[in-house]
Amino acid sequence: MAVRSPNFLRRPGLIILALQLCSALLCGSANAASRIEIWHSLRGASADTFTELIQRFNQSQNDIVVDAEYKGNAASTVMQAIGATRDKKSSPHLLQVADDLGGAVLDSKGLARPLSEVLALAPSPDFQFFKASLAGFTRDARGQQYGFPLEVSVPLFFYNKDAYRSAGLDPDAPPKTWRELQAHLLALKNSATGVRCGYTTSDQAWIHVENLGAAHGEAIANKNNGNDSGGASLTFNGLLHVRHTALMMAWVKSQLFTYTGHEKEGDARFLSGECATLSSASSALAGLIAGAKFSYGVALMPYYEEGAARPMGSLAGGSALWVMAGKKPAEYLAVARFLGWFATPANAIEWHQRSGNLPLTDAVWRASDKAGFYERISGLGPIMKTLATSNGMAAGGVRDVRLAHHERVREIINAQLEAVWDGSKAAKQGLDDAVRLGNSVLRDGGKVLAAGSPAPARARSGPLAPRL
Repeated sequence: MAVRSPNFLRRPGLIILALQLCSALLCGSANAASRIEIWHSLRGASADTFTELIQRFNQSQNDIVVDAEYKGNAASTVMQAIGATRDKKSSPHLLQVADDLGGAVLDSKGLARPLSEVLALAPSPDFQFFKASLAGFTRDARGQQYGFPLEVSVPLFFYNKDAYRSAGLDPDAPPKTWRELQAHLLALKNSATGVRCGYTTSDQAWIHVENLGAAHGEAIANKNNGNDSGGASLTFNGLLHVRHTALMMAWVKSQLFTYTGHEKEGDARFLSGECATLSSASSALAGLIAGAKFSYGVALMPYYEEGAARPMGSLAGGSALWVMAGKKPAEYLAVARFLGWFATPANAIEWHQRSGNLPLTDAVWRASDKAGFYERISGLGPIMKTLATSNGMAAGGVRDVRLAHHERVREIINAQLEAVWDGSKAAKQGLDDAVRLGNSVLRDGGKVLAAGSPAPARARSGPLAPRL
């Protein structure tokens, strides 16, 4: 996203903010360091890298001190910020907001302010963000930028090349379609080593519902996936999703698919070498780069050739840093300076390569590509070239999902898919119930669910026992 001074000068509110800032500086407040507080839900490599970068920023100058505090999971982090603002308690300057929680922040009127207004206080060419189509979840329905893209991922298919070799499969030929993957899973199961966990997944609602639709040019809700005005309704109980869910259930029964949990549990089972293949966010690369004891490769997600001549794209997900409202002018300048420092190529390259998230800017992609970073991981080079040289991975005609209470809809999807995996429901019934209950949430503002709604899905400590 380009930030240009003429746009800034045409915004009266920003002119007033700048004058207030100048006044504050003349009064001598610049002599005291501005303290910026960030609330986040980062874990693992992302949390470690983010902490190190903040420490380095604090050591690089004396004007700004950034404090980052882990506040629990993504929903808890956002809800705590909403509660603090409502109760007029101390709230952060920057809040990490997951892709499905942006609506909750926007619905809390006056909680956040547009990122573009704040970045205009300290313009930088490094704010030319990498492929706007990959950061759609950082914008409101009108396209106004609210979030600084932090964790940005697309779904990828990961496979253990050593296991492929043992099963007599070509380690340089990952499956392109779901039918090809089934053949690979059967070969892995029937190999001499007898792989017990052929396939597992993380982020199932995002990958097997939202992105499955996008790959085949289908939205999961009407009203342009919720982007158009008026109440949207869910529509993911059609032929494509029912057929796919039924196939996944057949794999559970035949012990080709081992389900562990709806969040990131699958990543750990693949990293340990227990599962031979995995679908997860591209950010899973961070753990593999740091700790994989086997040879692995990555590929685009499989697709159904009868549904599309080729995969039509993916919907990016992740999280962003949103700027909270109600802060002092000098604090907003400090926020802009910190984000500007974070987006500089040297720091953004480190963030990208260590956290596993997509690069923030084209400059970061070019530098990483030139250094051969993508060629070190089998299959990653062509994927990154596709991201950088085309219109990202944005699916043809399918926009990012923008639904009120998106996080609750995902909880319902997860619960209903789990009911299918454990044999409690058929694929069609599970998806019909997910659509019905999800639409109840959309209609009732997330306060009331229809009778018979299951409890929100919880991560499981072990795989589901297949019912044969």
